[in-house]
Amino acid sequence: MNRVPPSERIGESIAKLLSQGLEGDGSVVGELMRLGAQKFVQELVEREATSFLGRDHYARREDGEDLRGYRNGYRAKSMNTAEGL
Repeated sequence: MNRVPPSERIGESIAKLLSQGLEGDGSVVGELMRLGAQKFVQELVEREATSFLGRDHYARREDGEDLRGYRNGYRAKSMNTAEGL
């Protein structure tokens, strides 16, 4: 399993959408807006965790440094928007 933050995976989805378009009857603009909002919120959550813990993603604490918490992964959440998802 690759250790890639969720915001980078969303960025890859955006790049794929821009290069290949959307399959089916969906709206490319709507999907782009949904992914953009999702990436923005995910980056905010990741920055808050980084700031609180005092270390980057997948970085270990230094010897003697106090343990401030853990990055125990992510759970899928939903958020209601005008686009519906």
